[in-house]
Amino acid sequence: MSDQAAPSPGPANSNPSGERGPVLTGQRLRIRPIEWDDLGHVCRWWNDARVMREVRAERFSVTLEQLQSEYWPAWRDQKPEGPGRCQCIIEFPIRAGAQPIGEIGWSLEQGTEDSGGEVHVHIKVCEPSLWGQGYGREALRLLVSYLSDHPTLSAYPIIGEPGDWNARCHRMLEQCGFVKVGAGRFTGNAWCEPCAFIRYRHGR
Repeated sequence: MSDQAAPSPGPANSNPSGERGPVLTGQRLRIRPIEWDDLGHVCRWWNDARVMREVRAERFSVTLEQLQSEYWPAWRDQKPEGPGRCQCIIEFPIRAGAQPIGEIGWSLEQGTEDSGGEVHVHIKVCEPSLWGQGYGREALRLLVSYLSDHPTLSAYPIIGEPGDWNARCHRMLEQCGFVKVGAGRFTGNAWCEPCAFIRYRHGR
């Protein structure tokens, strides 16, 4: 029998669970803050070219160890009001044994060009077998409702900036009350290639 200690389940949360993000329940799915045990799913999604093609990041790759050491500390200590991104998981179905099927979140961008700040939302349904069934739309509506009622974040416009090629995401945003307000170009980073995007703002 080995004397080696069992692996740690991950660093303890610095924030109580209720302060790391909301738990939002819809008709078919649930949104909750990301947890240590979700990192294996995220690793699989982020290495799936079909999923990452949606954000022009099909060449991106990551290891589980990188997620644990480089990403988890910020997610562990996240707060809805920032700083940084608040990362959540989409779960389906709503019953015992629910499985993560995607990611959703937001970041408060302070001091943008045309306002005192904006809430930028992001969403990916990461299981291709579930694409086209309305799960992204349901999750986004839950998130928009939460942000619109939040005591701090409700003061800021809600912005989405999908790639200009992503017609499916454009339709989803428009079905959720977003309107097209402009366009821009992303210069690229370690995640994704340079690309053009369409700028959407929620009408509220």
